[in-house]
Amino acid sequence: PLQHTSILQLFASLEAGLTATAIMGVLQWALILFAPTAFAGYALKKKSVDKSGAIAGWVVGFGCVLAGWHFFWSLLFFFVTSTLLTKMGSKRKKKIEDGYKEGGQRNWVQVFSNAFSGTLACFAIAYLDAFGAPTGYDADTLKFALTAGFLGHFGCCIGDTWASESGTAIENSATRAFLVTTLQPVMTGTNGGMSLLGTAASATGGLTLGACFALTAPASQFSMYHALVIGMLSGLGGSLLDSILGATVQFSGYSESKQRVVNEPGPDVKRISGRHILDNHQVALIYHD
Repeated sequence: PLQHTSILQLFASLEAGLTATAIMGVLQWALILFAPTAFAGYALKKKSVDKSGAIAGWVVGFGCVLAGWHFFWSLLFFFVTSTLLTKMGSKRKKKIEDGYKEGGQRNWVQVFSNAFSGTLACFAIAYLDAFGAPTGYDADTLKFALTAGFLGHFGCCIGDTWASESGTAIENSATRAFLVTTLQPVMTGTNGGMSLLGTAASATGGLTLGACFALTAPASQFSMYHALVIGMLSGLGGSLLDSILGATVQFSGYSESKQRVVNEPGPDVKRISGRHILDNHQVALIYHD
């Protein structure tokens, strides 16, 4: 865990004067505040988020740093790799994605829809580190469960992102999509569509996220085995659940005027699959959180 000085300890040491302990505490908290600020600023510069998304991203990054640097490095790994995949094949995505935005430009709703429970787990871990477990509970057991929840959450996120972005960016036989509920071929961009490459990407994404976490975590906190298994299963499971929800409670149709797959019914839209019940943000909130 992150061995930082708590706010109360920092104030107490400052009252005693500018001792070495007080100076170290100030420097630690400066770094804690700087890391999520740099993270959010970089995301905004790269157009991965808008201004509201950058603020939400700061909260997510701050929670991860409080829980431990290995949580933050895992978040950074997810963000950087997903951003690279989002930018890959942008010319093709402009042609087939309805409402395409350069870089993604996610707002605060999208950020929290994809990161709420993982961030909550980080704040809970930070609380346990600072104040200990409630009476009758074992702190190590709670931290293990919360850490598994963090990995499971972001494993779902990275699995879904790697699957959808690689399937959209690359055009070959391995990315031919089929609807998860009927196994019938569908157009790229259809909610509920899966492909061989996308499925492999979801497992690989979760696996590599688990490896990143385990390699940067203290050896005694979480084993490589647990991290890899949770990461891979959550990557696959998250992608599968997203596809099932997409095929059933999200609308997909083909617009004759736009010549592409769209997510809302319209006068010139022919339904492909799903019902117009949930949008992408609501689905993400369900299967991520």
